[in-house]
Amino acid sequence: MNNWKSVWHYQIIGFASKLAEISGLRQHLMVLSSIDADRIRLKLDNTGNLGQMKISRIQAGPSMDQLSPITVAGSENTCLEHDEIKWTDEVPLKQAIHAGQILHIVIDFEKIEGVRAFVQTTSNRTWNAEFCQLDEKGNPSSDWMDFGGVIPAMAEFNKPTAAFGISQADLWADENVRTIALFGDSITHMSFYYDALFERLMKAFPGKFVLENAGIGGNRLCYDASKAPMLGENYIIFGPAGYGRYPDDVFGSFQPDAVIILEGVNDVSHCWQFDLLDEIPTTALFCGRLAEIAAYTHQKGAKIFFATICPETAFENETWYGDSEALRTGINDWIREQKLADGFFDFDLVIRDPEKKNQMLPPFNFGDGLHPGADGGRVMAEAINLTKLMK
Repeated sequence: MNNWKSVWHYQIIGFASKLAEISGLRQHLMVLSSIDADRIRLKLDNTGNLGQMKISRIQAGPSMDQLSPITVAGSENTCLEHDEIKWTDEVPLKQAIHAGQILHIVIDFEKIEGVRAFVQTTSNRTWNAEFCQLDEKGNPSSDWMDFGGVIPAMAEFNKPTAAFGISQADLWADENVRTIALFGDSITHMSFYYDALFERLMKAFPGKFVLENAGIGGNRLCYDASKAPMLGENYIIFGPAGYGRYPDDVFGSFQPDAVIILEGVNDVSHCWQFDLLDEIPTTALFCGRLAEIAAYTHQKGAKIFFATICPETAFENETWYGDSEALRTGINDWIREQKLADGFFDFDLVIRDPEKKNQMLPPFNFGDGLHPGADGGRVMAEAINLTKLMK
């Protein structure tokens, strides 16, 4: 028996303000496939945008000269209303794709009204996107640009790789393909440890796994998107509380066999950073949420692995930093001692400076004292026991 497996999945990130209007744009999404397959379906997603998203054509295949037309309800073009999600038809590929090959997905947008949401990441070793303008007849320009060329206001936002109007790509694969989901905040979302883990799995289990990214930058486990009263803003880009979004964002579109959950760095800082003193989580509250998530995951028939919260020094000069560190280390101590999950991975231990345990070793730092970069993601991925994930 075969089934659908998601070879690419990212959360739609919504912004409070309108960033652009797009018309006559071709998007070329390139995704590294981890499995062999000969059929495809796509999740088209207009969540968070204002107004309609009109698509004139969709194509996909293992190369740009072997693209198959992708239809929606039998039609090559489709229109999504505000906040609407549509799955394409299940379409055979002209040529099968194999593990290690690039899946090319080409979407021609007639128009996206009021762009304020898309998928994005920082590390782009497993997927990337490029864009070009279409003329009145739908012919593409030869001048390709990156995401910053489409939305200049986002060009300096961690230099993101991003894509519009799509949040998942599924391939029809053998039943022995294992689905692994990574759930968390920006450290998951930025994909440095995701990409490094993907590369390890590809070497050890080519064609036998898919890896899902369910991270949202700024996300907290216990509370919804942080509010900054002094700025008059609700940072919707941070997403709803991890505890609340977990069932839909992890089990809504695919059935994982194993989940790694890495949350907490925002729970132990945003409450003080944004003067939300009624949202300071206790160790008991935070760990209780983890315990409930573990029980839910087991009820769904999947394994779950906790990860310790990485050290950070972005706020070490703040008067509340000592309280933040005490909360972080208390949660990590609980994670190391608990028996509720199927195991844990000690990211804190492998990434911290042995002489200064509240901070990352400099080579592992993205540069802001908060996020691990490429080398940090590599050592995090190396701390994961692949046998436990794949067994």
